[in-house]
Amino acid sequence: TRRNLQFLLQYGPARGVWPVATIDPGGCAELTNWAGLFHTHIFGAIRDRLLADRLSGGNGQSIARLVAGIQFALRSRSGWLKFWTPAIE
Repeated sequence: TRRNLQFLLQYGPARGVWPVATIDPGGCAELTNWAGLFHTHIFGAIRDRLLADRLSGGNGQSIARLVAGIQFALRSRSGWLKFWTPAIE
């Protein structure tokens, strides 16, 4: 199963399959090998500054300031790209 999952994470997007997973930031320490297989990491608010620094590669201040539940960020070549979830009424 692990070999199949690793194959899916590594080669799925090139074949039109985009795996999506959510992870509790506190549990990421055990999953660093797997998290590295995802090419795009979307972050929500992480209040623990040290954890935010570790997960973001040293610039956790951008993540710590996100509004929990409605604001997210991902790292792009030009810096952090922040976005809001749309309001659905």
